[in-house]
Amino acid sequence: MSKTRNKQLSIYHRLYIDLQKSQIKIKGQFNQKLKESKLSISFDQWLILQEINMTLGINQKTIAQNLSKDVASISRILTKLEKGNFVTKEVNKENSREFKLYLKPAGIEVIHQTKPEFEKIFKQQFAGIYEQELNLLLDILKRINN
Repeated sequence: MSKTRNKQLSIYHRLYIDLQKSQIKIKGQFNQKLKESKLSISFDQWLILQEINMTLGINQKTIAQNLSKDVASISRILTKLEKGNFVTKEVNKENSREFKLYLKPAGIEVIHQTKPEFEKIFKQQFAGIYEQELNLLLDILKRINN
């Protein structure tokens, strides 16, 4: 294998590992904050609550696409959130096999309680990176994911 080929594989390998490390670090900080706040939800549950908060009436298929998770996994998490009285499902009048999802007061409270702290975590993670660089990174990640 040529030196150039080795170098390219090394760059791709490093990129994967560094992206993974960043994701694990941020998720770990979020989970720590959730524990400290005595909220009985996981980071993945919080992400789903946030998706519902941003798009009231969203369905689980769209949440799965937005979070790059399988529908079955989202369904299991939604069942826990529903049992915990955080979300409610309403049958979609246009498609009776689909549910529209809404936050219950407990879900709204979780979002309001955690949002300032979570925004602070994001700002700390990306401190020292210019907005232009963040936009470039977002663009690159979108292209990778497409």
